[in-house]
Amino acid sequence: MIKVAKVLGYINLAILSLMGAFFIQFLIDSASGNGWALLGLVIIGLMFSIVSFILTIPFIIIIIKIGYNTAKLYSYTHTAMLVLSIAMFLIGTLMS
Repeated sequence: MIKVAKVLGYINLAILSLMGAFFIQFLIDSASGNGWALLGLVIIGLMFSIVSFILTIPFIIIIIKIGYNTAKLYSYTHTAMLVLSIAMFLIGTLMS
């Protein structure tokens, strides 16, 4: 179970890196007033929100079974992924 937590932590880290790159790219494009970039930000934010909420189920199970101290990387990356996906969705929605 500890190896699964490490693997899921690294998967979340990779997804988080992609989300950060998309977020920065769309913020740069939206500064020029491009409405399509904001629509893309909303769609990608919604997609990543769905993925992160689906990944919350194994997160809860792993935290209950092995504890928080052994799955810190997974806990931090999953929490950051949830926060960033909600922020992407909200910023894209509020700016459009």
